[in-house]
Parts: sequence; structure tokens; C-alpha cells
Amino acid sequence: MLTFWSKSKHPDHRYLSNFELVPVRIPHDFFILYMRNRTFPSIENAFQACKYAFSDNPTVMTDLESCSPEEAKSAGSKTGMKKRKTTLDVSMWNNVSFESMSELIQVRYYTDQRFARIVNEAKQDGKMFYHLETRGSKILGGEWVGQNKLGHILNNIA
Repeated sequence: MLTFWSKSKHPDHRYLSNFELVPVRIPHDFFILYMRNRTFPSIENAFQACKYAFSDNPTVMTDLESCSPEEAKSAGSKTGMKKRKTTLDVSMWNNVSFESMSELIQVRYYTDQRFARIVNEAKQDGKMFYHLETRGSKILGGEWVGQNKLGHILNNIA
């Protein structure tokens, strides 16, 4: 098992985090039109920008091209959207959020050599990926409780 999160003490495990500052250029054929050919400082920024594509004010996503991943996460929250007088189409977003993350991770895998190396080496060693989230996941009585969506994406990549 390879457990990773943004605050991990292990540099390679921390590097797998969506908060890692590794620029991501969205390809011209990305499934969300508003996202195409944009560059974001991290996967977290790009993911939060995807949300704005399903809002009543998609132009706000340009702000996420130059802020920190923490600021991007805040901007994509309910409070962040309200602050920007933006409403998310929650139903549409729920239908594409996992696909958005999966596609973004694929972009990183094929463009970030270090990321791909860490993933490939772990998979060769037979390790499964577990993303420790700061909220929404818990380890209760030695048992994992949570969705581990990012871990599942990495387990099924390439």
C-alpha cells in the first residue's frame, strides 16, 4: 500500500498530491471546452477550474491559472463560489467530476515524468494507492472509511 497526501513526509508520496506545484497544460481535445489550452499551476487548480465550466460564470476559471492550489480549492468551494457570485450546476458537475479528475490525472501521468515514474514503480512493486484526505475519509478500527477516488484513479492508470 502506498498512502499519499499533500503533507506526507515522504517526498515521492507528497509529489503524487494534486496540490503539488507542477504546471499542467490542458490539451486541445480535453472534453471540457472551456478548459482547453489553459495552463494551471497544479492539478488542484485545474480541477477547481473544471467546476467553473459548469457554473453560470465560467470566466472566473482564469483566476485559478495564477493562484495557489489552496486558494483554488477555496475558490471551488460553496463559499468560494458564493463569494464570486457564481452558482455551480451541481447535478451536471456531479455527473462529470470523477471523469474530470481522471482525465486531469491522465494528463499529468503523460506529461510529468517523475509522477509517471513514481506510479509505475509502485505498481511494479504490487502496491495499491490510498489517498489520505484531510476530510471525508477516516481510519476506524484499522479499517479504511472513505471513497479513495484519487487512489482508484491511480490504481487504474496506464
